[in-house]
Amino acid sequence: MKHLISLLVFILVGQFLKAQTAPDFSIIDSDGDTIRLYEDFLDQDKIVVIKMFFVDCPLCKPYNSPFQELYEEYNEGQDNVEFLLLSTKTWDTNEEVSAYRNEYGLTFPGSGHDGGAFEATAPYRSGDYGSFFGSPTFIIIEPNK
Repeated sequence: MKHLISLLVFILVGQFLKAQTAPDFSIIDSDGDTIRLYEDFLDQDKIVVIKMFFVDCPLCKPYNSPFQELYEEYNEGQDNVEFLLLSTKTWDTNEEVSAYRNEYGLTFPGSGHDGGAFEATAPYRSGDYGSFFGSPTFIIIEPNK
């Protein structure tokens, strides 16, 4: 329940921010699956929650367990919320993201730079969608994009 409240707080705070259309992207996750933001999630009326991180980020690690618990609470992507783990660094490969996911028991999709995560996170890192203060950064994208 506390995780549901956290997600609702994120969404409510987002309501006060300047509305912008999220850029579409396509990634290949660390399991080798292609994921398209619009086609696979937003056009299917799913909310997407993205954790921007990097493998060696010490501040990112405490969020792993709560983020995984939220993913499980929302039926592991089978309901109307999907979770993604996207690296913000050019040196994090899909293989390293896979090892990170395994180490921390993360079952939601994740991607490194060779899967397109660096490019997918670029608009958010550039400041076009608000200030970027580093990792971790969480992004919530509603189905209306």
